[in-house]
Amino acid sequence: MTLRIVQGQLRNRAPAALLTAAALLPAMAGLSPVALAEEPASEAKAALPPIEFSGYWRLGYQTDLNPLHANQSEQGTTAPTSRHTRSPNYFDLQLGKTFSNGARVKFTVDSDANLGFSPHQNDSWDVSKDPEAVNNRLLRVRDLYLEVPVGEAKIWAGARRLEWEDIRILDYLNPFNVNGYGIGGTVADTDLVLSYVDRKDETAAKTPLKDVTFLARHTMSISENRAVKPMFLIKQYGSAPKNDSTGQTEVKGATAFKLGGIYSSWSDKHSANMGVWFESNPVDRTGTKSGSDTGIGLMASNAYEFGEYGLLTGLHLFYDSFKDSRPEYKIADDKKSLVLDGDKTANNSITYSVAVQPVYYATKNVHLALDLNYAGKTKKVSDADANALLVTPILRYAMEKNVMGTPQIYTSVTYGSYDWKSKKNAKAEATDALVTTQTGFEVWF
Repeated sequence: MTLRIVQGQLRNRAPAALLTAAALLPAMAGLSPVALAEEPASEAKAALPPIEFSGYWRLGYQTDLNPLHANQSEQGTTAPTSRHTRSPNYFDLQLGKTFSNGARVKFTVDSDANLGFSPHQNDSWDVSKDPEAVNNRLLRVRDLYLEVPVGEAKIWAGARRLEWEDIRILDYLNPFNVNGYGIGGTVADTDLVLSYVDRKDETAAKTPLKDVTFLARHTMSISENRAVKPMFLIKQYGSAPKNDSTGQTEVKGATAFKLGGIYSSWSDKHSANMGVWFESNPVDRTGTKSGSDTGIGLMASNAYEFGEYGLLTGLHLFYDSFKDSRPEYKIADDKKSLVLDGDKTANNSITYSVAVQPVYYATKNVHLALDLNYAGKTKKVSDADANALLVTPILRYAMEKNVMGTPQIYTSVTYGSYDWKSKKNAKAEATDALVTTQTGFEVWF
């Protein structure tokens, strides 16, 4: 994963360092280079910060990760599952430069090596304006922006991703994360962001649309090691007029919003993040149908150190209330599919995921862990919903003695038990039990 936890707080991907041609970035982002003015040449070499770069790389091999979707994390519940069942391949490289006047440029690319799946983005966006091309691209541009100081504030413009506290054990991202092109700034411990992403209308006309997001987030320190961060996000889905020549029907657009906050605490022995939020999402983002589905979410993440032992815990709950009742499904008698449960309908459903991972430090570097995760839904409202129990013993060699165990070399085996035969094994046989292995390494640099 590309996020770090330091003393219990999730730290954004390490500050980027230098792009060799950093002076070209403002022009590439369509920004004025005036803010990058440096000191006279005679003093520049001594005054400018050193060149830096940072990143994250995980590489591994996972059995049964094939087109038959035997991957354990592809369970159809939309609930987050253990991070050890995810795609084992991901690479992130951050480059940038801070100038003597405080201006900074940043450039980040990433790749998941699987071309179609990445757990690190909430919206599909890239310097490319075609999300379909993005999802079939090996290398993606994630950051390309300029940040300048203005008094006590910092203002930025360009393409940027903003990622905050997550549930580490589940790889579940903060629901207020924002990715896109735009402008923003930080002043008086308040982050303000206005950004957009490009997408195409779902109709055959594929009309280009822009979805615009505004985010406000404030950090309030309660004490030396505790903080509360209230957040508000509103998103306007794009609109387009009727066009008879292309066959495009009118797209009115619709509005979604989220309101909530995160509580964080950290110490040498225990760190925690807990978030609560309310959200409203349109039933039809084209605006053809009116009304919204609403929901309340809860996320909690803890990391403990007990001498020779460590413990990770994670919880994700989301109560979803539907404007229009949805057909409810039940497991067929042969357990190979879901079928409609007569005329039964559901007005709500709860998505949940609970995980614990005790860790034993056999030595400073050799760690044994057992990852236990149960995820699912209280009501099945689609024909793919499945509940899953995932059990994953882990052996790792880590550079540091801590519950996160990174950087590390690891091997693990996952046994997944499902409430119906929703999976297919490597022989294309329907099964409700699946065993996969994961071996690889994970490192920050």
